[in-house]
Amino acid sequence: MLLLPLMNLGFAAGFPRVPHQLGYLNGATLAGYCETYDGAFLDGRVRDVVEGQPNVVTNDDAGTTMRVGVKQTNDADTTYSTDSGLDPFTGRATWDPPPSGRFIRARVTNDAATALNGCTLFLEMGGV
Repeated sequence: MLLLPLMNLGFAAGFPRVPHQLGYLNGATLAGYCETYDGAFLDGRVRDVVEGQPNVVTNDDAGTTMRVGVKQTNDADTTYSTDSGLDPFTGRATWDPPPSGRFIRARVTNDAATALNGCTLFLEMGGV
């Protein structure tokens, strides 16, 4: 399990996308996303992302989607998976096939969130 911290807030209402910026979601709900830093492990092994659970405060779980970004080296471009909605029973997103890489990040999107606080990724040991 990998808990990734919040990196960027991006809002459809014109707020700037600046790292480490605090944003308050007051009044009418806004469509927005949060994206994590790249997570990596000291052993340098590839991990498969099996599930993701967003940490979102919202009245509309159906509007929550997740995507996973992976890359094999720190200098490579990040390749993102398709957006995955949440399972209504578990509240988690799944991908088939699971995204895999040495560096992993996640993006949580919601169109009616009160707070977007990052996500928890569930990982398995991948290839070499």
